[in-house]
Amino acid sequence: MIKLYGTSHVSHESISVIDRAFEEDPDIVALELDPVRLEALMSDGERKDNSTVFITLLQKFQEYVGNKTGLMPGEEMLHAYNKALNNDVDVALVDQDIRITVERLKDVRRKEKVKAVFSTLIGVLLPFGDKRRKDSGTCFAA
Repeated sequence: MIKLYGTSHVSHESISVIDRAFEEDPDIVALELDPVRLEALMSDGERKDNSTVFITLLQKFQEYVGNKTGLMPGEEMLHAYNKALNNDVDVALVDQDIRITVERLKDVRRKEKVKAVFSTLIGVLLPFGDKRRKDSGTCFAA
């Protein structure tokens, strides 16, 4: 049986969800990560010289959000990965290589890119209280 656990990149509750999932003694843990991003998480966010402007801006944005919430984006994935290793559970990385995703973004029309950046900035800069979307984030399968 496959069980999916929804997590959020910047929610402390996600760590608890992962810990509870491991109580069910999974055979394998599937993480919505690719090897490149896992390596970046494990290297404690150190950037390589070949980062694109987009990746650098995304990392800065993630730092900003992480500082606001007290949990850096990706910490929940790293927690699940390390917990799997410590419990001798196999890990499957089930996401597309981030470099392919970034390469495909080059094909998006400029107008759409501007709208996406503007929407993100508005979402970050305008206070909407403490509401956080429960349906956004990552997927953790055990």
